Amino acid sequence: MYLTLFFAIWLSGCAQSTLTKQQIIDIATNNAQAERISLDIREVYYDAGNEAWARKLTEIKKNSPDYAKSRNYFKILDSYDYQAVLFAIKPDLNVLGGDFWVFVDRQTGGVITIHGEK
Repeated sequence: MYLTLFFAIWLSGCAQSTLTKQQIIDIATNNAQAERISLDIREVYYDAGNEAWARKLTEIKKNSPDYAKSRNYFKILDSYDYQAVLFAIKPDLNVLGGDFWVFVDRQTGGVITIHGEK
């Protein structure tokens, strides 16, 4: 009986739950603020399926292959179940700066890495 109870408690502790969309956005937003990113001039996008990031990464590799090779964090992401969150400059603004990406581990909520554009 004790063994069964121990096993049930151990299993419940091992189960990992995926964070919600809002939790991931909140984590990414806190990171962007810590990086001093101006959120008032950006729109926040939860990149469902990381599709926008896949397109951006393809573009980076095509247009700047040396830059892409020098960035280890592109490869680091391959070993995580991550969610990309994009902080994009609002389209109606003509300001300096670029998009800012935050990559959040879906299981732990840790920020894996960031990517900023000029």
